[in-house]
Amino acid sequence: MFKQLHTPYRIRRLLMGMVILSLSSMVNAAEVTVLPGSGTLTAAIDLAASGDVLVLQEGGYMEDSIILDKSLTIRSTNSGNDTAISATSFQIAGADIDVTIQGLGLAVSLGLEQAASIRILENRFLNGADILGGNYKTSEGDGELFVIGNRFSQNGTIVDLSANGFYVAGNTLNAGYISANESGWIVGNSVYAPTNETAIRVLSGAVSMKIIGNRISYFGNNNDSYNGIA
Repeated sequence: MFKQLHTPYRIRRLLMGMVILSLSSMVNAAEVTVLPGSGTLTAAIDLAASGDVLVLQEGGYMEDSIILDKSLTIRSTNSGNDTAISATSFQIAGADIDVTIQGLGLAVSLGLEQAASIRILENRFLNGADILGGNYKTSEGDGELFVIGNRFSQNGTIVDLSANGFYVAGNTLNAGYISANESGWIVGNSVYAPTNETAIRVLSGAVSMKIIGNRISYFGNNNDSYNGIA
């Protein structure tokens, strides 16, 4: 059983176009190759200059706590998600920083604490890893968040989106859900919801939410209760 509206292909293309435009200011950044291993990503972040692009080669990255507090792009060497990062925690936390995380395998939840701009694009979230939203905007109220084209393993979620103006589009969640405390766009996602769970949860602070063209299905027998959006 599933509930489906029209697929918002034009809207998703528009959002990705906005992301590409926002990346254009970083064309002069230095590219730094990062090899797999223990602590190599953390060391590369520490040594990188603001605006650099860290290109992760295929393989496993075993880290302790990752704190991203400068403007960086971290992406894999290809789009096959053959890069796997495991860590005790991974936090984006820096005033006025511009961060892109793209094409990675993440076996750690990604916490969004503070940034001017965050783009989480085309990653695989492994072993139930989540995106933990929170109010990531700066004290001046600036900030944008794009979560586009990611795939989540069983029980992975996109939760606690607590700042206005986010864009969550084209993601696939398996036995997970999306929740938001503020207003934004939730477009064209595929959510395979657990039995007796709500797939898209709109909380009291979200007074002007745009929910368009999401595919919602659930697993369980026909006697199980189910809510798509609440």
